[in-house]
Amino acid sequence: MNSFLTGNLALGLPRLLLKKPTLTHHFLLVDHPIKNLRLLKVIFLSFLFTTFPLFLSGCSGSYKGIQFKDTTSGLNPPAISARDGVVYLDGKINSDTYDQLADLLNQQDIRRLSINSTGGDVEAALKIARVIFEKKMDVEVRSLCASSCANYIFPAGQYKIIHDYSIIIWHGSMNSPAERISFNENSGGMTKKEFLNLKEFKSFQREERQFYQKIGVDYRMPFCPQLRKDFRKHYPEGSFSYSIQNMKKFGVENIFFSESPSHWHNTMREKGVIFASYCKKD
Repeated sequence: MNSFLTGNLALGLPRLLLKKPTLTHHFLLVDHPIKNLRLLKVIFLSFLFTTFPLFLSGCSGSYKGIQFKDTTSGLNPPAISARDGVVYLDGKINSDTYDQLADLLNQQDIRRLSINSTGGDVEAALKIARVIFEKKMDVEVRSLCASSCANYIFPAGQYKIIHDYSIIIWHGSMNSPAERISFNENSGGMTKKEFLNLKEFKSFQREERQFYQKIGVDYRMPFCPQLRKDFRKHYPEGSFSYSIQNMKKFGVENIFFSESPSHWHNTMREKGVIFASYCKKD
């Protein structure tokens, strides 16, 4: 079965774009909200790029080129628990994750989210990030924070704690350049231009930009390197991270390391992480 979105971008789209979903293997068949067309939507409950794969098998997992062995970041549904004022989240963020966290926040005095996640449902991740920002909670990256975790949850924390082995990976966002969104027009009965012009899609793009404005972070952070014409040459896997200096240029402040920024940076390079630079404002 072909996917409706392919190539660079396979969106874990918010539920507002979906109607009467029917799950079949890794795909959801959904009715087009405007033209009543059958849409094929890739479902890994992640905001995934096909160039940003996480293979989880047996006792080890790895990104293409990135050394990574912690399989708990891909648990689906995620494991969520709380103790001593800290919520621990391991696994993919799904549509129920926000409600589970909200229940814990109502029951206990939670001051920190300790996360290890490949990312997941964009709408749920944004809702979690808003709560984190409003409640001034800290965010600790224990092992992995990728995709919607890196896009929204990590920068929303009042204080961000990064361990020496913590991997933080971006690979684009809803506002990525249109040319970085590959689209299979042979399935779904819709052209790429039609999809990108959906009012629901544009609405969510605005919502994402408004979120970044609220937390004081440049909304281009998740896709800055994608603005380069030679993006594929420098980032063959489509994923990247930033040094603490460049994170701060985007507006991400209050970052703390268990060792030192330079030690973390060197450890990430040894693991195969490619670091990107800050893109100047237009």
